[in-house]
Amino acid sequence: MWVSRYLVWFVVYSVFGWIYESTYCTIVERKWANRGFLYGPLCPIYGTGVIAMIAAWQAVQDAGIAVAPWQVFLVTALGTAVLEYVTSCAMEKLFDARWWDYTDMPLNVNGRICLPATILFGLMGLLVVYVLYQPTMDITNMVAPELIEAL
Repeated sequence: MWVSRYLVWFVVYSVFGWIYESTYCTIVERKWANRGFLYGPLCPIYGTGVIAMIAAWQAVQDAGIAVAPWQVFLVTALGTAVLEYVTSCAMEKLFDARWWDYTDMPLNVNGRICLPATILFGLMGLLVVYVLYQPTMDITNMVAPELIEAL
């Protein structure tokens, strides 16, 4: 059952990521930008990152460890930087294309990650942990287990 819930959360946060990414890029480019490499409104890198955060956050809570917001920010920022760099390398090898390029951004590493995006993702981690996590859990816990399995 927990695998089904994680899969539902993965899809929910992949859609949230697609909305954020498409909105941001549409504003910057001043024309519609459908982000992601899949058909449909999904950016799986966001779903993957948030699922990793949720798993870590639940483990920390279950262990009774007190965590300060700056620690959540730091772990999220570093974790997303690693995820983004590895994903960029893998997608370039698999598809012979780059889906993002931070070459023009300050403090970038091979155009794959950069400090401003890493800081933004750290802040988004705080948003997920302290604002979105509990309501998402509450809503999905209200859904019948059979429906979660079906989804």
